[in-house]
Amino acid sequence: MLVEHCLKCHGPDEKKLRGDLRLDSRDGVRKGGASGPVIVPGEPDKSLLIQAVKHAADVAAMPPQERLPADAVAALEAWVKMGAPD
Repeated sequence: MLVEHCLKCHGPDEKKLRGDLRLDSRDGVRKGGASGPVIVPGEPDKSLLIQAVKHAADVAAMPPQERLPADAVAALEAWVKMGAPD
């Protein structure tokens, strides 16, 4: 899901990198970006990544042009709840 929807702007291409956030590695996910850490392992409701994909108020919506399918959001929430394992 991250590969399909996120890596165009948050992947290895430094010229296209947005928000100083890389989601193509464990270290990138754990480090976060310009807005700080994007996940709180085990706590999806406190994770910026989950708030962004849910298009929550006061958070930059991701992806910005469209919403992810509900099953993709649910999968991300489950992943963060499990501690965001590799």
